[in-house]
Amino acid sequence: MKSNYDISKCDSSSLAASGRLFFSPSQCGFLLCLHGSLAVTVFGTLYKLNQSDLMVFHPFVKAEYSEISQDMHGFIGVVDLTKILPVVNQVINSENLNKMRKNPVVSLTENQITLLTSHFQKYYEAMQSVKQPLAEELDILNAAMLRNYEDMVLLEVLRLYFTNRPSISMELSARDIIFQKFMLDVQKYCASHRDTIFYARRSNLSPKYFSTVIREHSGATPSEWIIQNVISEAKHLLSDLSLSIKEVAEKLNFPTQADFTKYFRRYTGTPPSAFRNNDVP
Repeated sequence: MKSNYDISKCDSSSLAASGRLFFSPSQCGFLLCLHGSLAVTVFGTLYKLNQSDLMVFHPFVKAEYSEISQDMHGFIGVVDLTKILPVVNQVINSENLNKMRKNPVVSLTENQITLLTSHFQKYYEAMQSVKQPLAEELDILNAAMLRNYEDMVLLEVLRLYFTNRPSISMELSARDIIFQKFMLDVQKYCASHRDTIFYARRSNLSPKYFSTVIREHSGATPSEWIIQNVISEAKHLLSDLSLSIKEVAEKLNFPTQADFTKYFRRYTGTPPSAFRNNDVP
């Protein structure tokens, strides 16, 4: 079973060796500093992380590490963006997303760290269980438990971030507003509109200028954001076994099932049928 997550321990040596952490267009992540300190530069902004600090990374991010103390250690996690979008779209509006991008670091209490690390431990134990071939019934149950623990880690990281985020009053720039509107529009219309021109027109901007604003503001082009939202919705629909793949294609407004299969395979590396078989225990 392929996991949507990759959570591992990190220290000064591993971070110094990596130098730069690149999250692909399909990934988000977090870094929990349990001891020591380090600096992380994202989009030209330097963030200082000390003991008990949690940093969340957004899609399309290149994070550069520096000033890493020798005693630094913690956890680093990567998650498939299409896995978390359904949750994020329900609890995080575009204004909150913008605040998260500009304020990605929060400090956790000792009890919160204990709770979060206990979720990590359960995730590790579940990962070990699925690696050991057992009776079919146990394989199914272990796979289901792993998915539950993966979701628990994700939900706990988000919950702790929003519990501890600073109360800030942020004045939005014109580009902030353009990006916020695009985030709302792409969530609402991605199933029926997959072209940048549609979203540029909704903001009364030329496609070229609109694309420049979104790319400079978020590190990704409008097309990349649209694709990730479409794939996320596709995966969500495919998890509903009452829908045939043809019906999923229709709900996403693809001309034919073959067109949907080609699109899904292009951006995930697997056809919808294979994803469905792997996704359902």
